[in-house]
Amino acid sequence: MIAVVLGVAVAIWLARNITAPLGYAVRIARQVAEGDLTARVDVRSKDETGQLMTALKEMNTSLLDIVHRVRPAPTPSPPPPPRSMPVTQDLSSRTSSRPVRWKRPRPRWKS
Repeated sequence: MIAVVLGVAVAIWLARNITAPLGYAVRIARQVAEGDLTARVDVRSKDETGQLMTALKEMNTSLLDIVHRVRPAPTPSPPPPPRSMPVTQDLSSRTSSRPVRWKRPRPRWKS
C-alpha cells in the first residue's frame, strides 16, 4: 500500500515538474507569436526544458534586434516642390483665357 501511494506521489511530482516549465515555454512562444517581443524569459534549469527556454530567449532577443534594425526611424515627409502651385495656376490661367474655336463638321455624304 505504501508503495502505491509513494508511486502516485512520485508520478504527480514528475508530471508537475515537466508540465509547468513546458506551459511557461508555451506562454512565451505565444507571446512572441502575437508580436509581443517584450516577453521576459527566465531560464531556471539546464535540462531539455531549460535548453528550450534558452532557445526561446535567444530567438526573442534576435527578433527584437532585427525589428530595431529594420524599422526605419521616423522622418518628416518632404515638403512639396516650391513651384508646384504657381505652375498649375499659370497653366490653368493660360488655357482658360484662350477663346475656344469650334469648327462645324462637314457632312460626309455625296450629293
